[in-house]
Order: sequence, then structure tokens, then C-alpha cells
Amino acid sequence: MELYGTLGPACARPEILREMFAAGMCGLRLNLSHRSLEESRDWLAMAAAAAASCGKTPRLLMDLQGPELRVGEEGLPLDLPEGALMPLDRLHLPEALRERLHPGQELLLDDGKLKVAAEEAGLCRVLRGGTLLPRKSVAAPGLTVDLPALAAGDWKNLRLAPKMGVTDVMQSFVRGREDLMALREALEACGGGHIRIFAKVEDRRGLESLPDWMDLADCVVIARGDLGNSMPLWQLPAAQKRIAALCRQRGKPFLVVTQLLASMERSAAPTRAEVSDIFNAVLDGASALMLTGETAAGRWPAEAMTYLCRTAEQARDFLRERKELYAMDYIEVRTETTHDAAELLAELLAEITGGAQVDDPQTIEDFVNAPVKRWDYIEEQLFENPKRQPSVSCYLPPDEDGARMLREMGTLLAQLREQDETGFYGSLKMEVSPVKSEDWENNWKQYYKPFNVGSRLYVCPSWEQPQVPEGRVLLTMDPASSFGTGSHATTRMCMEQLDKLELSGARILDVGCGSGILACTALLLGGRHATACDIEENAMRVTAENMDKNHLDGCRYSTVCGDLLSDADLRETLGADGPYDVILANIVADVLIAMAEYLPRWLAVDGHLILSGIIDTRAEEVRRAFRRVNMVIVNEIARDGWVMLCCKKA
Repeated sequence: MELYGTLGPACARPEILREMFAAGMCGLRLNLSHRSLEESRDWLAMAAAAAASCGKTPRLLMDLQGPELRVGEEGLPLDLPEGALMPLDRLHLPEALRERLHPGQELLLDDGKLKVAAEEAGLCRVLRGGTLLPRKSVAAPGLTVDLPALAAGDWKNLRLAPKMGVTDVMQSFVRGREDLMALREALEACGGGHIRIFAKVEDRRGLESLPDWMDLADCVVIARGDLGNSMPLWQLPAAQKRIAALCRQRGKPFLVVTQLLASMERSAAPTRAEVSDIFNAVLDGASALMLTGETAAGRWPAEAMTYLCRTAEQARDFLRERKELYAMDYIEVRTETTHDAAELLAELLAEITGGAQVDDPQTIEDFVNAPVKRWDYIEEQLFENPKRQPSVSCYLPPDEDGARMLREMGTLLAQLREQDETGFYGSLKMEVSPVKSEDWENNWKQYYKPFNVGSRLYVCPSWEQPQVPEGRVLLTMDPASSFGTGSHATTRMCMEQLDKLELSGARILDVGCGSGILACTALLLGGRHATACDIEENAMRVTAENMDKNHLDGCRYSTVCGDLLSDADLRETLGADGPYDVILANIVADVLIAMAEYLPRWLAVDGHLILSGIIDTRAEEVRRAFRRVNMVIVNEIARDGWVMLCCKKA
């Protein structure tokens, strides 16, 4: 993640810049509305030396003036007492703006900190007072002032940029494609074709046209200062979220800036709201964050950068740890190929993206029809459209890394097409489409509806309104990303078997608990305590959530994460907690056979062992395995190609 400060008098000292780079800053912004590139030579040399002392090569982001409106310098600073009436000329407004002003037009100064309204006879009324400093921004809500994309001074700075190590250029007040095309042409003409363009969304015009021009930018900047001047402030958060969502959808990196830590211009510590703002910007997918006045003019520049870097890193750690809660959207890149080339192409693409998925109907057919069957169950959807073209899919993050991967994939495919004279790789047609993580997580919900099980249970998804039939017990379920809705035959047969048992006061062990549905069922039907065990950490969280949804207190269940097959200590712990009146194992045949060695030992004398997840062609293997350890099958249910066995000790 790129974290920037703004270069200014407050931080232009070697020791402070070293602290900022050591904290995690990657580069600096230079605001050319206040100081030219030529005038900043000493500062830039100082910044380069400070970065080098920390083992870094700094990025230098040059913020052009562009079509931005600012007050002049003459006669400023100027105190503007609230309610005062004064000549407009004293504000030194740009001429292009003065010509368009009319009585009643409001002006927002210095990112809205001050506010005046134009009146008759060249006067203005101060509506929100304060001190107006030189070269501060001016916004005239509702008034369009057409200015060239590049100001006169911008050209001089652009010519110097390649020679002075500029890596990125920020274009202010982007209005449409023409602005970015003009900047790119200027950079090419000045020998700066390698310099990235950061395009700032700063008014409604730029916001509304964003989908049309964002492909020309290397990074979209959510510049909340002037953007907030163009709308009521309570609308700004929604605007920020919409820009972030569009950038994620298009795989476009974006930067969030303005007042991230504004209070630190005068305070050594930020507010709680400010660190939350930074944290949420990272969760929204920002690839870069930037401080402005906090480092350029504030009293605590190094401390502000430290708070920015540590909060951003904390947010990134949180995303890594809890990605199931705040999962990002992804970019799916699907490339058509041939059966012979699919695996090789996947290896080549995986070198760029870190992973690739092959979809080849011929490979699936060969696997299914192999002489030795190594599968229990295969989803029917894999057999849909058997004549589809083999393809390789990669899933890219919607950030700068993803954009880089996409470019490298395009280059690789172009090279393969050029070299492929025999058609070995096929068309190599590439399709790019957004994939929402919430779609992956939620699409299945349309198929999960309330249903009855056995004579006592009524199962209802947590998002449905339950209408519990008389005499039935409500089981509320939300399997989230864990297996177990109760709708599949393997789970439902176990629930039907539980419905037949007397469970009052019973102690339960649920092995491979998934969503915890079977443990919940046993407790709702009278069980005293359930231990839920699964190899997946996520299953522990989902089980606890479902217990809570069913008003089952924490004292009535415990969760254990681990692999029973490989963890002898875990087996010893679970065995010592026995014996259990009911042991449930809804897994697959191979795992059940391996567990035949110890599950019966943990069972109470009159207890029931319920085994499921058994494909019918493997059922006899499971029967033999448990008969060998003196278990008797007292009930068996077969449904939809699956088998459930209920066993007791002989």
C-alpha cells in the first residue's frame, strides 16, 4: 500500500523526513499551487537523502494546479470576522471567477473552512469566519468556470519533472477524457511518458463523468476537500463509497486524501473518528492514502505519518485475518485455450497471478470414467455444457497489483499468439469481468427455504420469517461459508435419526461439524451438552453464531478446531471428555473408515454412532470397517445415492 505525506515547511527537515520514511511513508506530494518544482530543489534533495537513509527510493507525486481556483497572495493572511461586510477585491479571487459572480453566490474558501456570499456593489458577507491564508482553494457551488486543463505554470513544471525524479503527476479537477489526454500528451512531449497519472475527483462534474475517463488514469484520487465543497457534506461519504466501489469493479487503484488526520495539525494525537476513517478507507479497497496539511503545515508531521501507517497496517492485518467478513470483490480473467495446452497455460499464468484454475470438460470426463474411481460425489454443474471450450481462469485483486497482473497477462498472451504457428494454444481469447465476493457467498440462498425434518423439527434460514407448525421445534440456520444447511440428503438423514432418539440429558460429539447444524439439532431435541469439532477454523465461528441464533447458551456447547486423523493430542483430549451418548460424523467414506479405530471407544455403552456422507458405492466398505470393531448397525437410511448408518456397540 502506498502511503504519502505532503512536503511543506513543517516537515522539510532531515530528521523529520527520516522519521516519516522510517514509519512507512513511501513518497511525498509537492503541491505546485504553493511552490514550483524549481523552488523545491533543496527540499527534494533532502527528501531523497532521508529516504536513502531508510533504504528507500521515494516516490515524488507532483500535484499540478490545473483548472483549480485559488485566492492570490497579495494582502493575505486576512481576518474575516463572521458577519462582516467587506469588498470582494480583498479576497483576491481569480479573474475568471470574479467575472461570473452574481449577488447571492456563495464561495467556500480553504476547503470550506471559511464561507462568504457575494452581494451588490462588489461586496461580500462573511458567513463563516476565520483567517484566509494565501493560495487557498476557492469553490463556487453550482457555478461552472471553464479553465484550461493545464495552467501556465504547469507546463514549466512538467518540462522539469523527468529531470527531477517525479514519478507521478496529479491532475486537479478532472472533468472528462480531454483533460487526461492533454496531460498524457504533455508528459510524452516532455519526456515523461513513464510518469503515472493520478486523476482527482473534486466536483460533481468529475464524479458524474468518472466511468467515462477512469481508464485513462493510473490511479483515481478521491479528493474529499473540494469534492465536499461541491455537495452538502452529509452526501460526501456516499460519494466516496460509490467511487471506491466503481474502482473496485473496474480494477482501478484509488487514493483517499483530505483531513484523514486533520486534528493533528494542532494536536499530538488524532481523534477516534479519524483513525476509523483511515481504517475504513483500507477496508473499502484503497491502494493509497495521503496526508496534506498534517505534514506540510502541522505541528506533528512525523507523529501524523506514524498514526497513518500503523492504522493502515492494522486494517490490512484485519483484512487478512477476517477476510470472510470484509472480502473484496475480484476481477475474473478467463482465457480460452485447448485441451492439450490448458495445464501449460495455467502454469504460465500462475507465475504472474499466483494461481490459476483450469475448466476442461474433457479432463472431468476422463476423471469420472477412469478404471479406478477416486471420488465419492461430483457436483452436477461440472457436467453442464460439455462442449464448452477449455479455459483457464485467474482471479485478481481490484488494486494496483491486480492491474499490473492484468497487463502482464495481456503481454504474455500476445507473445504466445505471435509464436503459436500450429494453433496449439487455441484462440487465447481473454474475457475480463468483475466478481463480487458477496455473490459467491449469497447466491445459494435462493435455494435454501424452510422445511420440516422428521416428526419434530422445522428448519428455517435466518433470513426467512419462520412460520413454525404446531408441535415442531424451530431450528434457525445460517451456514455462511461452512457446509451444512440441512437440505442435503447426508445432513437431513442424520437429523431424521436424531429425531428418533431419546436425547434428554445426552452428551453429544459432532465430528466435522461444519455449520454446527447437527450439534444444534441434538441440543434443541433435549441434549445436555455438545462438543463440535472441525478442521476448519471458520466452522468454529459459524457454529457459535448458529448456537446463538438458536438461543443455546455457551455453557451447553464447546468448539474444538483440529485434525483428528493427524493430531494424537486432540484425540486424547476428546476421548478423555467422553463417553458420549451420541457421536455424529457426517464426513466422507475414507475419513469415516480411518476413524473406526477410535470413535467407538468414545461411545457410551448404550450410545448411538451416526455415520453419514457415504456415497452408496462405498457403503459396504464403511459397514465392514465398523463391524470389525464390534459395532452393530441398528438403522440405515439410503437417499439420492447417499447412505446413513446408525450403529451401537455389540
